[in-house]
Amino acid sequence: PFFGLLDSQLPTPDGRARMNSTLSPHRGLSQEQRLAGLVGGAHISTELPQPFKTRRGPAPIWSDESCEMWAGLLRAMNAQGKPYSCLLPLPGESFIMIEEDGAQSIDGIELDRQLPLRDIAVWLSNSNRRATVSDWKSFLIALSSVTRELPPMQEEQWGPWMGRAGWAGFDAPNLLMSESIRGGSTHPYFEWIGKQCDESPDERTSIGYIARMNQNLMCEVEGRPSEAWLEILEDDEKVSEMFNSMVAPRLVVMDYELHFLVLRNGRPCTIPITIDPKVWRVLVSWALEPPDSRGAEKLRYLFWCWSSEYEDWRPSTRQLRSTKMLRSTIESLG
Repeated sequence: PFFGLLDSQLPTPDGRARMNSTLSPHRGLSQEQRLAGLVGGAHISTELPQPFKTRRGPAPIWSDESCEMWAGLLRAMNAQGKPYSCLLPLPGESFIMIEEDGAQSIDGIELDRQLPLRDIAVWLSNSNRRATVSDWKSFLIALSSVTRELPPMQEEQWGPWMGRAGWAGFDAPNLLMSESIRGGSTHPYFEWIGKQCDESPDERTSIGYIARMNQNLMCEVEGRPSEAWLEILEDDEKVSEMFNSMVAPRLVVMDYELHFLVLRNGRPCTIPITIDPKVWRVLVSWALEPPDSRGAEKLRYLFWCWSSEYEDWRPSTRQLRSTKMLRSTIESLG
């Protein structure tokens, strides 16, 4: 009642047990070591979408001039706390535009949310790190799709924020509906695919519908997310079930840096993610999967199990006080 979470968003004993089994070998290590252990399974890289995989063959040209442009942005952000308006290269001949108001686009594709630009600038200011992912444009569009910007907030605001910032498992009750019933609450996978299509959404055609009508692109990017979603698109009953589920965000951008959300001492907090796209790409891939898939479940249960095996979200002192006052008022009215 305090946090506004649906039953489907709460942890189950079986789900906790699976996640705790995964995390158990890494408990007691540093945050970076634990993350590396979590995403470092031998089979995980084979399940990544093709654009996220390490580039084979010659690495894309990445000049000292390009590195210095990103290093300049990093220096400015460290000094001023925000990026300046500029056009910056990405490995693979794409460009990211940063507007005066902070809006960002890649090769003209507008991003709905801020990227962790400080982290990206750290990575791309070194010429030896360009080949970590094979398609930086597609990867960064996906990163923007799965993350949410995290504003400063009081303890009691976490639950409502998760509701507002989350998304439906599916944005329409059936495949034939082209309009988005859930408003802007499109699953990140379909936002990612839709933004790479030639068509643009309008009042009658959602970005999710555009993505679903371009299943060739879904097949082309490959990986576990596409495989799982293509299977769901063959099952009308599953689509309807997904429509009635909601997903809370787990990856957030704060001060232009990438974090994930966990419970600690009974309340949500942020954990900085290692500045390494080899880690990012696994977490992003998990966030692109359908809500009940293996990767999505891991990302979901990181929140509940990262700090301890049986962490619980507890109401704040103010929330408990308000409850007692309400109960007293009701009892006094007889």
